[in-house]
Amino acid sequence: MSNEIIGQEKIKNLFFSSIKNKTLGHCYALEGEKGMGKSRISELVGQMAVCENHNACGTCKSCVMAQAGTHPDIEHITPEEGKKTIGVEVVRKMISGIYIRPYVAERKVIIINNFELAMPQAQNAILKVLEEPPEYVLFLLTVSSEKDMLDTVKSRCVMLKMQPYGKAEICRALSEKTKLSPAEIEFAAAYSGGNIGKAFEISENENFAEIRREAMDALTELIDNGNIMPLVNITGKDKSSDIDTTLECITSFLRDVALIRMGLNSSVINIDYTEKLERASEKIIPQKLVECILIILETRNILKRNINYNLAVSHAVLCSLEGLCKADIQKG
Repeated sequence: MSNEIIGQEKIKNLFFSSIKNKTLGHCYALEGEKGMGKSRISELVGQMAVCENHNACGTCKSCVMAQAGTHPDIEHITPEEGKKTIGVEVVRKMISGIYIRPYVAERKVIIINNFELAMPQAQNAILKVLEEPPEYVLFLLTVSSEKDMLDTVKSRCVMLKMQPYGKAEICRALSEKTKLSPAEIEFAAAYSGGNIGKAFEISENENFAEIRREAMDALTELIDNGNIMPLVNITGKDKSSDIDTTLECITSFLRDVALIRMGLNSSVINIDYTEKLERASEKIIPQKLVECILIILETRNILKRNINYNLAVSHAVLCSLEGLCKADIQKG
């Protein structure tokens, strides 16, 4: 199984070594944005912890059960059905059984993916166990950002930050697992920003090319002609699955403009729009460009928290209007 997980060798080797030398701690938190492979690593480590050969061999009885999701000593903590957060009752239920020794393996593994979904009361309940954990228990948490963890919980964990994947690693993975052309692979790897999950998401999203084209054309129309309506139209589409991709494409365009202004043309992602990017770099006010990028990033965070869709997107559009159109006013 470890060979199936691309990259993150430092983290994988740390766990292999700790399990082999019997120096494994009681709680680890894997930090990184969606798509970095946190949950796959947590599943791998969980399997290693219960494996009869201590290496996720994939053939022993424990590994077979772990891979099938039926191992009695591996428990996944998730939100209750119909809820989007992990409440204190779910954690209390887990705690009630945590002092029962493992049934089959040497360890009892508790995996909590997306720990940012754990409410403060739930995190405090977990803290009580982390302060005096049973010797056989291993907690594996994954979280988008350590900011989503209570400081008291964080202090009881070994924090491990997922590292960006190298472009060559991503290109090789895409080449082996997709039917993308070399040019498409090169773009997806560059656009992903070191996030292998995002690279695969681009390759699997049939609408991505169209969404990107609309976003780039709308920004060009705004910057060249001061016409905001195409941008209003594409960000006003009531498709929550597409809006984040649209905002991401807008951000990548503005990021490239900033890079060109700094003379870092070789780092530009949207190289097929180089001419339009260079033209935009001459028209946009630098301070407004930065403000606009930051507000759009915050808008994406708001959308992830399921706060009013239309209000959040309108905020991004207004930011784009102020941050980009005033360049022409100032120039005139």
